[in-house]
This record gives sequence, structure tokens and C-alpha cells, in this order.
Amino acid sequence: QVKLREGLYICGDWIDRQGHASWSTEKAVVTGIQAASALAEDVGMACTTDVIPAAPDTPQLSALRQFARAIRSVVPPGLDLKPPQAPWVIASQRLLGR
Repeated sequence: QVKLREGLYICGDWIDRQGHASWSTEKAVVTGIQAASALAEDVGMACTTDVIPAAPDTPQLSALRQFARAIRSVVPPGLDLKPPQAPWVIASQRLLGR
């Protein structure tokens, strides 16, 4: 989600944890394109730039993801090991009064 509210758009590698499967600089570029597209659409401009899907995980990244899932599956109930909320989630909650 790159549009927080009317006229307020955000982008960067830190705002999209569940969307495009890219990392760091690529994520910043992807969210920049998405924010520019949302802005263009809101002001009535046609935007034909599409985001190219991320490449499949490498075997190493796939193994790391499996390892992380395995660790999470053995964490005792009640022990909250969730990652902190993304800054954009906190910003949108405060801006939208949620």
C-alpha cells in the first residue's frame, strides 16, 4: 500500500513487507513506481508502467525461508516473536486515526 490517503503517497524498501518479493533497492524502485502510478491515476494521467514480478527464490533463500518457518513452528505459544510493524503501518494508523 503506497497511498496512505488522498494526496499522501510513500515509497521505499521499508513499506511493503507482503507485496512484491524483492529486496532493498529493488523494493524501493518497485514502491516508487507504484506510488508514481497511484499519483498519476489520482490526477487523471494515464500510467502504463508495469512492475516486473520478482525472480523466484534462489535455493539459498528458499532454505533460509524454510529454516525461519521451522523456527517459528517450535516457538512456545504466547511467546510473541513477530517482527515489529513496518513504519508505514504505524504512520498510516496515526494519520488515519486508527
